[in-house]
Amino acid sequence: MNAFDDINQKIVIVVVFTAMFLLLWLFVKNRFSEKIQISNQTRFSHIESRRLAHSNIVSLFEIDQKKILILQSKHGSTALDITNNFPDGDVDDAVL
Repeated sequence: MNAFDDINQKIVIVVVFTAMFLLLWLFVKNRFSEKIQISNQTRFSHIESRRLAHSNIVSLFEIDQKKILILQSKHGSTALDITNNFPDGDVDDAVL
């Protein structure tokens, strides 16, 4: 009977510590994943990343209300500003 109580106690301890670490992880994730504030009031947030063929990665970031597309490949990376900054008069033009 003593061995059965010892096993139950170990199971309870493992469950309690796992729950504590899970709550800590959720707190840290919610606290720091929304937006990261860099110096001079710069707002930086990661929107989405996708892995493409041949180990290429496309990532989309938002920095001070600008959307930046970053393509990372084996041979380097490229960053493009894809924010739509067209005036109202050019609405009929094609946007690539």
